[in-house]
Amino acid sequence: MKKILLNITIAMSLLVTLSSCNDWIDGVEQTSTVSDEIIWQEEASVDLYINGFYTYIEKYGQFGSTQFSGSLTESLTETFKYGSYALGDKAGHPNNYVMNPASISSAGCRYSIWSTAYTNIRRINQFLDLQKVYSNFSDDKNDLWEAQARFFRAFVYFQLAKRHGGVILYDELNMTKDKARSTAAETWDLIATDLDYAAEKLPKEWNAENKGRLTKGAVYAFKSRAMLYAERWQEAYDAANAVIALNLYGLMDNYSDSWKGNNKEAILEFDYTKNGPNHYFDRD
Repeated sequence: MKKILLNITIAMSLLVTLSSCNDWIDGVEQTSTVSDEIIWQEEASVDLYINGFYTYIEKYGQFGSTQFSGSLTESLTETFKYGSYALGDKAGHPNNYVMNPASISSAGCRYSIWSTAYTNIRRINQFLDLQKVYSNFSDDKNDLWEAQARFFRAFVYFQLAKRHGGVILYDELNMTKDKARSTAAETWDLIATDLDYAAEKLPKEWNAENKGRLTKGAVYAFKSRAMLYAERWQEAYDAANAVIALNLYGLMDNYSDSWKGNNKEAILEFDYTKNGPNHYFDRD
């Protein structure tokens, strides 16, 4: 009888302990990692997710390291940056690529961005797929987030298209292996479609709290540039005209003022920390 009572007591104690453990586990707030679902419970979390894509502006920009491992400017062969004949990352590699194309090979190409670009595309597609599954926010908010994400997908595909023409296209997270390469026309179509969506959904201007985010003007301006590479002249012309039609931009009266930032000539501006510089393009 004593043994039976003892066993019952032990069993009851275990139940209480397990119940207490479950309560404790449920009450613990995770602070080091977050799940896919948790991100979509607060607007601020989704905004932070989107903010990660804005870093691509710098990475593929004039002073970023993604365009060219030898520090060539964003415009690649359109602009010489160095006058040196000696090869080196901070010297003649950019000019050598322009003047001696035979130096470029599949085994060694300093402006190859293939792996990093598809890593970024996967991140964007993951955002878009998870949004469909978990987001319970209003259509207006979802449209703004999707528009920003799709702009950056077009932005990264543009980096690939201007190098390779047709590339492997993924517009969802299911990035299967051995997918066939698309044509140049199909690649530019995806870029144009994403930019058209972004231009339609994004505002002309944001409030002060969101200043610096993508706008219609930024999307149209970028589309105009992208369509020049695609040799779609009418689309480039129409996109440029759409920027003008917004009546938000113009030339500064004093040319030197145009370089100071935060003025009517700036359509999309990436500011470095004011107490910098925090870049290395003129370090040497």
